[in-house]
Amino acid sequence: MKKFKLPIITLLSAVVLTIGCKKDLKNPMLTSDATYSSDTTGGFILLMDVTDVTGTSQADPACGQNSIQVKAYEWFKNRHVSPTVSAKDRISITIISNETGAVVESYAPDADANTTPLQTYCLPNGCYTIKAHFSHSASATSVVNYDVSASLCFGVEALCTYSQGYWFANNTQHPDGVHAWPGDITIGGYSYSNADGLAIWNTSNAGGIPDAKKAFSQLAAILLSNADQTPIASDIATIQNWLASLGQKLSPTFLPMESDADVITYGDVRTAADNISNYITTHECAGSGD
Repeated sequence: MKKFKLPIITLLSAVVLTIGCKKDLKNPMLTSDATYSSDTTGGFILLMDVTDVTGTSQADPACGQNSIQVKAYEWFKNRHVSPTVSAKDRISITIISNETGAVVESYAPDADANTTPLQTYCLPNGCYTIKAHFSHSASATSVVNYDVSASLCFGVEALCTYSQGYWFANNTQHPDGVHAWPGDITIGGYSYSNADGLAIWNTSNAGGIPDAKKAFSQLAAILLSNADQTPIASDIATIQNWLASLGQKLSPTFLPMESDADVITYGDVRTAADNISNYITTHECAGSGD
């Protein structure tokens, strides 16, 4: 039996925390890839335990393949005790198929509670996102929501990703790149070849990396790796939409910075590129440094 306690901290704020789905997950393997709130005024944390009980006496006898147990609960910050249940406290659990986006299992409380019963779920082979959601409605105008989620896979290999260095880096022995692209990619509505990408990559970073170059290279690494885009879909959309709005294909002589007005319209591409970079770091394929 393999148990994973996820001490995911969200301090009375609407923060969604994600745990990365590692490759080669015959059993769930969860890694702490969460974003923690810096707010220390609330004093509460939300925890979620995920336990693989496949093949044990705790498994549901009706499960033909994989069996997990999930429990979510609210704690006081830095105290190993559960807070007193308040009126309108609710914690729910949903399990979503990463392939179809459909909810395959769920638990919804029928009374005030700040913990869930230990739930056992049967899951076919595949990749899933498990979400716990806490809600407290102190009044019609005072609603507290916070969430934690974890991804896991059974019987399949989750799609990992190679880094931008893997696809773009070159040296004197490999002036056209160490690793050839598998084909052209489309970013911002324009098609880019391996030569196009290397030309952009090899431009000078003196004075700082242009936003367009940073966004392009991070997104290109995801597309070239055929990686799972679901956890970073909004970041990808931010980059794609902004680059499409520029009205021309990127080149060594056209790598603009994002304007303040465009940040408001399309979102911050610098943050989106950073999020993709962090995702690549925690989902990097074996041999990515070769």
